[in-house]
Amino acid sequence: MGAIKFKDVLRNYDANARHPEVAGPGRFNDPDYLGPELGMSDEEFRTQMTLWSVAAAPLVIGSDVRKLSATSLGILADRDVLAIDQDRAAVQAVRVGPAGTTETWVKRLADGDRAVVLLNRGDSPATLTTTARAVGLTGGRFTLKDAWTDRVTESAGTISAAVPAHGAALFRVGRASGKPGAPHVVAGLPQVTAVGGDAVPAGVAPVAAGGDRARVEVAVRNDGARPVGAPRVRLTAPEGWTLRAAGASPRLLPPGHTAAFAFTVTLPGGAAPGDAALTAKTSYEVPGRGRLGLTTTAALRVAPAAPDGADVALSHHEWISATSGWMSPTVDRSVGGGSPISLLGQVHGTGLGVASPSTVRYYLGDRCTRLRTTVGIDDAVRNVGPEGGTSTFQIIGDGRVLFDSGVVTRDAVREADVDVTGVRVLDLVVGDAGDGGYNDRADWAGLTAAC
Repeated sequence: MGAIKFKDVLRNYDANARHPEVAGPGRFNDPDYLGPELGMSDEEFRTQMTLWSVAAAPLVIGSDVRKLSATSLGILADRDVLAIDQDRAAVQAVRVGPAGTTETWVKRLADGDRAVVLLNRGDSPATLTTTARAVGLTGGRFTLKDAWTDRVTESAGTISAAVPAHGAALFRVGRASGKPGAPHVVAGLPQVTAVGGDAVPAGVAPVAAGGDRARVEVAVRNDGARPVGAPRVRLTAPEGWTLRAAGASPRLLPPGHTAAFAFTVTLPGGAAPGDAALTAKTSYEVPGRGRLGLTTTAALRVAPAAPDGADVALSHHEWISATSGWMSPTVDRSVGGGSPISLLGQVHGTGLGVASPSTVRYYLGDRCTRLRTTVGIDDAVRNVGPEGGTSTFQIIGDGRVLFDSGVVTRDAVREADVDVTGVRVLDLVVGDAGDGGYNDRADWAGLTAAC
């Protein structure tokens, strides 16, 4: 089997979700095979398994099961998740509320319970929320069983979870009875809200570099019917990082309330590039149950050193991250074929070749003043056919659009000469111009920065 990307999973799920009315006992929609270890992270594959389970989908594995890790096998064999997929009512989940970066999906189960998915399609962690009423349940108390962790809590009507980027929470929700259960307390994932004194733009994954100071917040909310006492959060980071708590902890967290815990985190000057784990250990007191705890972890991307030079070929500089709709971004070559970058017959010695949709992210660190490039559709598409070959190009600095090409066809190029003074994080974004990604071999030719 070929590689699978998370966007492919979402595309298949969305297509599969168009006709839930035809699903039922003995007849099932098929969003295609499961792809553990075929290109997705463990979190992304867990999301695929979550979505396939509420879609009542046939579970066909496209990987070599003899070579799968214990994590992948555990995801495939989780009994609570399989029970939701194979529920005898065979109902397919439907979306509750609007489509977007974050969504709620609900599947009615044979015993009257609901399987509820809180889906985060985005690139940043988020706390997602819905209500029992919104998913078709009435009453005053509800039991929430997390299908992945087996944690059982009780809610007064709110269903919420801290969901990582590209992640999904899966609950089995039913009416509660008997003695009160443990309150549903949500410990948020550590969220970087500011770096170097500048707020992180909404929807932008945070990036820090050696020597930076970041503000990290953890939100703890109580969705139960009873208060919890003395909530505390302890944050840990890689060795050599400095952490300082800001503010005091409350004595009580009433139902329906949220407490925010803030920390100042300072990276050492030599912090290694890559993902660094920030782990929050949250604890709180529940009468009759003692002190309970939750652990959440999120990654902070540490950037490589900023470019330095009056005429830097940015394609030769280490990027923070890079995606391409087809294959992977290629340096100084058109994507896929490996031929030199060529636009309207002119060959360019340096640049990036990508396929739409694509985002390539660089760290400039407020060190650069000017960015120049020629953008267009590579001449390689002329050997394939007349279809497709349209893209859009955007240069985005710290979440702000600095250049927008509009629609570019194979018969045109656009020149960009952009002021990037003060920009820390640069995104080079290619879109499909609304007609899909076929033949969209897009080039950032002669990509040069003055730093």
